[in-house]
Amino acid sequence: MDEAELSELLDAGTSRARAETFQLLRPLTTRVLQLQQARAPPSELAATLQALQAAVQRADPRGLKACWDYLMFPLLLLLESVALARRPRASSSTGSRSSQSRGSDGGGGGRHGGDQQLPAASDRVAEAVVACVQSVLERVAVQEDQSLSVLQKLAPMLQLPRDAASEEVRQTSTSGLLVHVPTVQALCG
Repeated sequence: MDEAELSELLDAGTSRARAETFQLLRPLTTRVLQLQQARAPPSELAATLQALQAAVQRADPRGLKACWDYLMFPLLLLLESVALARRPRASSSTGSRSSQSRGSDGGGGGRHGGDQQLPAASDRVAEAVVACVQSVLERVAVQEDQSLSVLQKLAPMLQLPRDAASEEVRQTSTSGLLVHVPTVQALCG
């Protein structure tokens, strides 16, 4: 077999992996976006994220790499929402901080203004999205620009005050950042 035939075979395998992975991920990534937009119950969003993580773990890494943007868009959007929902609010007119908690039971999240709770303020959702991102990072060799986009979304998670993020969210975020250390060293070196 010559190089052209081998390349053609590899391309066909990647195309097949991409199609299969897309079919596996499509209903779950769509559902994540729908649930977030609808401000669905955090338990439902967390369960969908756990199903997405299981799908990521089953998917062919070549397919995951080929579907990177499609997969990561809702996850990075949700990571950003988690960090924003948990960021401490400015002082009120009396000078005290908001006393509402983020809710470890899957609800919570009163620091974002408005009466409706954001699913992203839930510990269960935060832990599920960070774990899902970590699973993707463990399965896919990312490029520099992809690493930077993930780093930009994970870093604010580590900057949250201790009372704004569970220990599991912090540890998983740290693990996600550590996956990128070689990429960061290459960019700086």
